[in-house]
Amino acid sequence: MAEFPDLLINPNPNAPTLDASGNQVRGVNIFETTAERDALNITVRIPGALAVIKGSDELYQYTASTVDDTAWQDASNWLGIGAAGGSGVQNLNNLDGNITLVGAGGITITDDGSSTITVTGGGGGVTDIDGETGSITLTAGEGIELDVVTGTGEIQISSTGGSTEGIDLSFVVRDTAYASDFDHEGTVFNFGLTGALTFGVYRYDGTTWSAASNAA
Repeated sequence: MAEFPDLLINPNPNAPTLDASGNQVRGVNIFETTAERDALNITVRIPGALAVIKGSDELYQYTASTVDDTAWQDASNWLGIGAAGGSGVQNLNNLDGNITLVGAGGITITDDGSSTITVTGGGGGVTDIDGETGSITLTAGEGIELDVVTGTGEIQISSTGGSTEGIDLSFVVRDTAYASDFDHEGTVFNFGLTGALTFGVYRYDGTTWSAASNAA
């Protein structure tokens, strides 16, 4: 087989430098910008092509079956595979492992309202939800467990229309008395069988316990 120990250059800009039929060598292209990719001569285009955009360190795969100008220049036909910079990764599908962030990174999930985000985990699921400005909806008999450590934090439970009708609230029984600052805040209800109080619902006003009633 003949060897050619030098660069293979084709002076015709409208024809591929190397076109190995069946191997799709011409399907790997490098551009400075997406505009250069869109302007690639149709004779060098091929379905399934890979395009490297050097200006933004991005790699794209062409997903359409035709290479006419309308299809080739349609951004929706280019699937972003990854990036070292620029706009980042666009799609991560069928992952069978973990996503690990090194350093002070973070993952932001933006839902456009037309899809559902499901988070599950055999080891405990989600541990923190911070900065939530909307609502979290639970369906199919799910529940919320709230664990508040001693401090000044507050929990507010509400529902659409201002009513909790049809919603079950479960309280953890507390056997020990409130004894320290910030042990509670606002109106506190006590459910229990131990201590000086008989079984029932009592309201603590900051000084004494009294039987809860409909009175303010």
